[in-house]
Amino acid sequence: MTARRQDPSPARHGTARHGTVDVFAEAPPVGDEEVRVGCIQSGDVQAAVFQSRKGGVATVPFHQTVVLQSRLLG
Repeated sequence: MTARRQDPSPARHGTARHGTVDVFAEAPPVGDEEVRVGCIQSGDVQAAVFQSRKGGVATVPFHQTVVLQSRLLG
């Protein structure tokens, strides 16, 4: 899988309350399933959130998942 960083707006990339969050999406061409990855770092803990879905991963639910996971780690 080749990944590309999504739009670096604060909603998708930046510094969380106690760490950093990076969001990546599969680079085109995407096959049947699209994969998105959210990388979270908080202190000495690193986490990765993977979501894949046939036809594409919905942006808002994925973003909410990454934000909530970063808050749990923060």
